[in-house]
Parts: sequence; C-alpha cells; structure tokens
Amino acid sequence: MRRRVRALAGLGLAVALVALGGCGSAPESSSADDAQSSTAPESPSSSEASPSPARTPAQTRSPAPSAGGTPAAANPDLCGLLTVADFEAITGQPAAGEPTYGTPMTANRGMCTWVAKEGFALVMLAAYDAADLEVALTATGIKPVEGLGTEAHWDPKVGLLLEIADADWYLQVIATGESPEFDRDRSIEVARLVLDRL
Repeated sequence: MRRRVRALAGLGLAVALVALGGCGSAPESSSADDAQSSTAPESPSSSEASPSPARTPAQTRSPAPSAGGTPAAANPDLCGLLTVADFEAITGQPAAGEPTYGTPMTANRGMCTWVAKEGFALVMLAAYDAADLEVALTATGIKPVEGLGTEAHWDPKVGLLLEIADADWYLQVIATGESPEFDRDRSIEVARLVLDRL
C-alpha cells in the first residue's frame, strides 16, 4: 500500500510539472531533491471516487461561461477515450472499477484515471490548453517520439505529451505496469488507441 501511495504521489508530481509549464512558470529549482520535497496534490481515495457515467468519445464537458458571458471551448471527455478492457489489456491487471474523472481547473482541461485493483498499474489522461504546450516542453526538456502521426514528446517524470490536431488542448498520457515508474511503451500504446478514437 505504501508503494502505491508513493506511485500516486509521483503521478501528482508529473501533473504538477505539466501544469506549471501550462501556467507559463518554470519550476524554481531543477534538483531532484527539491522536486521530491514539493507537495504533490492529494489524490482522492477510492471511497471518494465516483464512477463516471457511460459516454461516447465524441461527447465533451463544456466549462462554465467566462467572465464575459461567452462559453469557453469544450473540454474533452477523456474517460470516453479508453475502456476498462483497454486498461486491462495494456497493463495486464484487472481494473479497480470505472475510471475517475478529474474536474477541469484553469489550464487543466480535465483528467481521467484508471487504476488496478492491486499493484501499481494505472493509466492517466490529462488535457491542457494547447497554447501552453511549448512552455511545457521547454520547462521539462523532454525528447521527441516518432511514429504517432502527431507531435509527441516523452520524459520519464512527465509521461507522454501529444499535440492534438484541430483541438485547443494537448494531451498528457501516463501508463505504468509492474512498477510505479512511468512506462514509455505502455504510454505509447495508450496514445495509439486514444489518437485513433479522436
């Protein structure tokens, strides 16, 4: 259980790193010790998580109107892009249940997380404002990934970042397997499925 909490804290750190890039701010320090000492957002416990209703990938969640009264762009329905069966096939582990949807906030346009009943296996999809992708790439120094049909970049502490054509958001993909470390191959496998469904 302690190792699983540590894995979820690492996931929170990755989301925080991308969100910092999305806010146009670079981390104050680049040392690994400083990154580990920062406080990651607390993940909701499985008892607090509620299953998301069944939706098709084409459905989206619309944010509240902006201060000027005009609606902001629709947020992607990330939980509709992957099934529990997909999660189980990619991770080789049974899912704990339906995915958990994270509420959009500022540059974060939404998040969806699937977790295994036991162990470290998880898949997370998160969307951020497309205008912030360049800042995220600069702040993290991640490397390009070829063969996905779109601009893609990988870092073992951030996961896979994907530019989404004709969208005003980009996607972060994180997948793990037997260990809490982000798994590049599994993340790319998730990305291929998701890109085919957009």
